[in-house]
Amino acid sequence: MLSTGGGRTTICEVIIKAAEKTYIEIEPYSVDEMENLIFEFCDYIADKYKDNPQADQKIIISKEVERAIRNITEMKSRYQTISEVDKKKTEIDVAQEEFEKLGLDEFKKLALNNARLESRTTNKIEFDNKKKEQEWVKNTFAAINNVEFKEFAIPRKIYLYVSYDVLSGSNLSQFDSVVDTKGLDENPIRKDLQKYIENQDTICLFVTSFNAAPEVNISKLIGYHLASKSKDFHHRFITLVLPKKNEPEKVNECDGDYDIGIQIRKKEIHSTFRNSNLEFFPENILFYDALRYYRDDIVKLNTDIYSKEDVQADKDDFIKAVADVVERRQNILLDEIKNIRESFTRIKNGDALTGSEIKAIENAIQKIKDLEDLSKRVQSFLYQDKGRDKGFVTKYVEYYHNVYPAWNTKHAIHSNFGYYKLRNIDIYYDIESFC
Repeated sequence: MLSTGGGRTTICEVIIKAAEKTYIEIEPYSVDEMENLIFEFCDYIADKYKDNPQADQKIIISKEVERAIRNITEMKSRYQTISEVDKKKTEIDVAQEEFEKLGLDEFKKLALNNARLESRTTNKIEFDNKKKEQEWVKNTFAAINNVEFKEFAIPRKIYLYVSYDVLSGSNLSQFDSVVDTKGLDENPIRKDLQKYIENQDTICLFVTSFNAAPEVNISKLIGYHLASKSKDFHHRFITLVLPKKNEPEKVNECDGDYDIGIQIRKKEIHSTFRNSNLEFFPENILFYDALRYYRDDIVKLNTDIYSKEDVQADKDDFIKAVADVVERRQNILLDEIKNIRESFTRIKNGDALTGSEIKAIENAIQKIKDLEDLSKRVQSFLYQDKGRDKGFVTKYVEYYHNVYPAWNTKHAIHSNFGYYKLRNIDIYYDIESFC
């Protein structure tokens, strides 16, 4: 029902929850924040056609934000027929036209006036029973995501509450919520993602395409957390691979068999993790093709071969596979509770700690004491360049330059003392991750 695409689809994080009735609620950006986004868009338009070969001096904004700003400022591009013979059309950028006509300062005033930010105060809209519920969800969500409603602000988060009628008895209702975060297009080691990853009640699905699985950014994010052996992240991580059309049937040595192609690809993905010294459970590598049972020429069920029951059975199998991950996680937590209770009873009865437990406590105490001695902390020379070996400062500056190439992004980070809320950028968190 929701907007889909290969990325750059949703403007913000989306939280889906089961509820008694269907409605959509947003957490909006403030008026000041929206003003800043509009001005950034105006600067982007002014900079767009400059003859500036230096990438780090170019202004960059995301496609999702650009789409939203064009809608609220009434500056969507239009298309004009340039040839009546072959009906070819060319794109007319309304924003560019206005900028060239007015100049930057007046262009910003026009954009801000068109946006009417002060009137965008509505945060909630409920299903009105005037059309099918699924159709209402699809159309209304798309409008809010693209900021097409004049009474809604640009959303920081979108909460979609769906009734049990929409879920149609789906096993999804057993989960508290399903969260679709922003994609991993830039820096995958992000503070907003970590809060979910470190939540013991969260199952993390990393979605990747079939041929590229596991994608570089996903491998980097998973690797960063799985490298921490003190936490059992691997029990809660799922790599969800999305095949398209006949990709599994084209896998080498599968002889055109869809299921064999899936199994071969699964082994390849697991080998990739293992070769990177990452512990990833094979049963947590899942595959789901939403269009497997549909025709190639049109999104319509291929009734010559499949039925609606086949589609539903495939959905149920996928949800069960996710539920199995949850169950395995629950069993691990139950075992931990059992061990804690047994340890507590042993200590309560006066039983001595084991030799290994005493040694672990002694080591921990010594490490804490060592932190009091500056000479036993990280040595200062590690921060400095030494010949061809780059120190921490040089490495981080290079990292910062590559991750945030646009000068307007750097300017916003500096102006906000390292924390740019609009983009969830926190350079202090980046430094911690980088270390």
